[in-house]
Amino acid sequence: MDKLVYRRAIPEDVDRFQSLIRTIINKPDLTILHEFFIAGYKHDSIEKLSPRAILIVSEHLKDKTIKGFTLIEPFACHYHSFDHVATMGIYVEPDSWGKGIGRRLLEIGCEEAAKAMYEKFFTIVRRDNIRALRLFVKNGFRIVGVAHNYAKKDKKYIDVVVIEKLL
Repeated sequence: MDKLVYRRAIPEDVDRFQSLIRTIINKPDLTILHEFFIAGYKHDSIEKLSPRAILIVSEHLKDKTIKGFTLIEPFACHYHSFDHVATMGIYVEPDSWGKGIGRRLLEIGCEEAAKAMYEKFFTIVRRDNIRALRLFVKNGFRIVGVAHNYAKKDKKYIDVVVIEKLL
């Protein structure tokens, strides 16, 4: 694999995010995201994230394409009793799977979350996304349980696995 750089996202990355997200959405068993999510993204979207949000991209140095990203956000912004808890999503271009990008994004995400005073991740993964579940569990996440009919996409209910990790 060619050289990648991992860095904080900037507003100019939004168009490249949309391309990656469209690719992921077109694989129906990967995410609960859908087109509406993309339509809301504008060039100021990154700046409008929570002040405590962390958005890291994996960028190909030669062609500047985004191969993956992780988004870390506060679990519940309106309740200070959860200030120490964050959610994490990792998204990698399917053509780049198996090349360590997800693992590296997870490692950097954990480091950056700890620096931002988060103490715990509490997040969800589609129950049928075995590759993602394997990545998280292999890197210290613990399965809490299954939430049935958690989301609905294309008129089908989706179960998710709730996972957590102390930092």
